[in-house]
Amino acid sequence: MKMKLTITVEKTEENLEITYKRKDIEKPESVDDQLLLAYIEGLVRYTIDNGFAPTNLPKEQKDGEEVGK
Repeated sequence: MKMKLTITVEKTEENLEITYKRKDIEKPESVDDQLLLAYIEGLVRYTIDNGFAPTNLPKEQKDGEEVGK
């Protein structure tokens, strides 16, 4: 099983245009391989559509302020 994802980022005046293409280099041999490839493709699509999620920092570290205990 081999897959190639090509992610293209183009900057326009107002936005970033992000597109991707999937190419199966080797045909998936089993249903599990197909599901794994579909899962990875879904992760990439979700990240492109929704952006990266912020990390969940402890409350003490948010906004650059320190809170003493």
